[in-house]
Amino acid sequence: MTKASTNGKGTVTLAATKKSKSDSKFTSCKITDTVKIGGKTFKVTAIGDNAFKGYKKLKTITIESKNLKSVGKDAVKNIHKKATIKVPKDKVKAYKKLFNKKTGFTSKMKIKKA
Repeated sequence: MTKASTNGKGTVTLAATKKSKSDSKFTSCKITDTVKIGGKTFKVTAIGDNAFKGYKKLKTITIESKNLKSVGKDAVKNIHKKATIKVPKDKVKAYKKLFNKKTGFTSKMKIKKA
């Protein structure tokens, strides 16, 4: 969590998942627009460094957040080689700029509207 305060103002960075990298059932995940922490609601604005790195079975990431401002280094490195990242339809162009070689995104991966 970053820049959060007790009045519910602030933003959240998705840092990682609790799933084991060897969990063969972890093939998809959803990043919601907001999260509740301590009864307060915060916007998800970033995906942190190495957030999904090495989850080789992870084939689909659905991003519901329209507030995403950054994707960290190696965030999607070594996920399924033909992974699809689904994003809000009005954010496809912007999010294509966020997912690049630095984040681990490869030419075989796709970004599609959800």
